[in-house]
Amino acid sequence: MAKTVKIKDGNFGMADALQNAMQKDEPKFTDPIRGEMVCFASSMKSTNGVWQGDDPFEYSLPLFILQLMLIVVITRILIFLLKPLRQPKVISEILGGVILGPSILGRSANFSAKIFPLRSIMVLETLANVGLLFFLFLVGVEMDLGMIRKTSQKAMVIAIASFPVLVRILAELKLLNTEIGKIAMSAAMMNDICAIGFVLMLIFVVRPGIEWFIHRITNGESFSDYHICLILTGVFVCGFITDAIGTHSIFGAFVLGLIIPKGPLATTLLEKLEDFVTTLLLPLYFAISGLRTDISSVNGKGDYGFFIAIIVLACVGKVAGTLLNALYYKMPFREAFVLALLMNTKGLTEMVVLNVGLSIHPLTAISPYSTMHEDICNLAEDERVTFIILPFHKQQAVDGGMEATNPVLRNINQNVLANAPCSVGILIDRGLGGLTRVAVSQISCNIAVLFFGGPDDREALSYAWRMARHPGVSLTVFRFLPGEDAVKPKRNYDNFTNGRSNLNIVTEIETERLYDDKYITDFRLQNVSDETIVYTEKFINNAEETVVAVRSMENIHDLYIVGRGQGMISPLIASLNDWSECPELGAIGDLLASSDSATTISVLVVQQYVGGSHGDGLRTPDSQLTDNYDNLQSDTLPPSSSKGDSSPFHLGRINNNNNNKSWNL
Repeated sequence: MAKTVKIKDGNFGMADALQNAMQKDEPKFTDPIRGEMVCFASSMKSTNGVWQGDDPFEYSLPLFILQLMLIVVITRILIFLLKPLRQPKVISEILGGVILGPSILGRSANFSAKIFPLRSIMVLETLANVGLLFFLFLVGVEMDLGMIRKTSQKAMVIAIASFPVLVRILAELKLLNTEIGKIAMSAAMMNDICAIGFVLMLIFVVRPGIEWFIHRITNGESFSDYHICLILTGVFVCGFITDAIGTHSIFGAFVLGLIIPKGPLATTLLEKLEDFVTTLLLPLYFAISGLRTDISSVNGKGDYGFFIAIIVLACVGKVAGTLLNALYYKMPFREAFVLALLMNTKGLTEMVVLNVGLSIHPLTAISPYSTMHEDICNLAEDERVTFIILPFHKQQAVDGGMEATNPVLRNINQNVLANAPCSVGILIDRGLGGLTRVAVSQISCNIAVLFFGGPDDREALSYAWRMARHPGVSLTVFRFLPGEDAVKPKRNYDNFTNGRSNLNIVTEIETERLYDDKYITDFRLQNVSDETIVYTEKFINNAEETVVAVRSMENIHDLYIVGRGQGMISPLIASLNDWSECPELGAIGDLLASSDSATTISVLVVQQYVGGSHGDGLRTPDSQLTDNYDNLQSDTLPPSSSKGDSSPFHLGRINNNNNNKSWNL
């Protein structure tokens, strides 16, 4: 699936709804390893039985039971086989995941699709993280708090707060007094205050409360299920709080375990939970690490070289550093070498950190507005993103008009349009009529594409066409064509200064029209039997008739998708460009986003990617004709087709991973 980056601001629901509408009729889950969007049926939990013709592999509960059984059985066999080598259980659990994953058994397409389909990973990972949560809680219960109390106050303060470290880094980078430095310090300070406040609350409020009900239990009585249930609920509450304040949820569970008084309560908790957590739930977590491992992905001499170099540098560096320090402090060589090997061991904490880094895809970056577009574009290029959605700098006011809520976003949008390595969409978010508040299976959305021609309009139609694959989405395409009385704008070729002949200009204009005709023909042929897709042609003679036609459709549809129409001057929109308030939206996008418009429908304005470096920040990067668009009083001039990847008909970028046909004309 082609990736889409959504740059969010303010009301996020609309951008999420667009992503949802592009998928099938089920809830979705993104696999963190393969980057694939997976659809699953939320209502298919338990089967009615094979006697009713149900396939148990298609239902969440029986499939999870089978997965759990396979993981436990294989890891137990490996624990038994590796016991003579005195390997820890975590090694067997990871190897069990490797065996079940794409490296060995998962190489079989049937096994992978039946036993470990991507739609089942969400359930598996949820239970695995619950197991990790309770395991860290038990680690805290077993830990001796007295050892921590012996730590000096200075060391404790330095260990708890990351704020001094951040201040030093900002000072070294000369960012301490800048806007970004102040924001970073404020954020770090608030995070530290919340984390420290949470710990203090547990120590001075929760711990005395636990000690109070322990003292109320008379000698010889055991803790009731009510007490145990209260503690276990506290694990989830603490995990939720720490996750909400920006720390991993396992931190809250661990600290709660740490403040549990040592004695009968701690012993009871260990007796009731330890076996279940360590033998059933925790193996799931490490097995998933193995399931994510695809040894076959390391191929070629270059990959093997990097693979070996990373292992050698990581191991040798830590072993050598520990060994030299130990020998410096007069430790015997044998003991120093053993210590170095122990320090090189990757245990539970390292696995947790590596999995967190591997799984988290949302990115929160703090950067100055002046360079924020660079972060967006660099991320899009690194992730090979094919489409970026940006928020419009205006939001709908209470009276229905548009007001600027974050004017700085306009400069960011213009810079992204000028430098993005992929297609870009600007979203004027007026909501989708409660679309995000209903089940995905109940979504009903009517999308309209206003097609005037050119690469941007073709890209907009391609994006809408993909969204129309959702069974709850209907698509109406309005193609606007010049009528018999349309007056062609006069071409001013005198301003054309790059040395190209007028014949080449006219040829490219006609070629662009040919692309439009062939694309529309292909679109109509492929959807001739689809009742949810409607194609309509409107013959317009001038811009005034265009405005009337567009406004006659207002509030009929749920979403408009239009091309930016960069540099396009046609008899249908010629005079609209003179009244455009936001050139980054194009003439039609600006008309639909105008405060004078009575529409309350959301609009997505699409710009197709066609080039490299930028000019003034308001046009597509480095199209060969970019600098001549504003000088030509003519129809749209297409980008040169001799620029390889910058082909004027570049719709394959969005559809290349979705089994859609490419538009080879």
